[in-house]
Amino acid sequence: CWSLFTLLQYAHAGFVSILYEQGMRSMLQGDFSLALVGFQDTIAAESSYVDAYNALGRIFWEQGDVAKAIEMYDRCVQLSPLATTPAHNRLLALNYVGERNMATMDVFREHTMWGERFCKQISDLGTGFEDWLCQRAVHRRLKI
Repeated sequence: CWSLFTLLQYAHAGFVSILYEQGMRSMLQGDFSLALVGFQDTIAAESSYVDAYNALGRIFWEQGDVAKAIEMYDRCVQLSPLATTPAHNRLLALNYVGERNMATMDVFREHTMWGERFCKQISDLGTGFEDWLCQRAVHRRLKI
């Protein structure tokens, strides 16, 4: 027997998915203002919907608001630290943060930390990296 609570949970999840899909459809059609509303509605219905924050980041980036895009990607990483796409999008957006006055070394550190997290995730899967000699800089080893 299904309880009313279970039925409401399924209905809510379906409703949230519909809102998100409407936002995605609008974004793919190039209607960013309608997509923005769709994703904001998705987040209003389910504040932990990581994909909606990631899509908002994409919209803000497309509109030239890199700082707001990074804010959305930060929220994604906060909600789902192992989600690779938002973390990667955030890293890419950091390359364009001139107006945030982020120092070059800070961006470099962010890239390094992302690389270390990526290496750890790969190692946790049981697959390692092979070290290769770098012919241009023999003092450095490449991990592949």
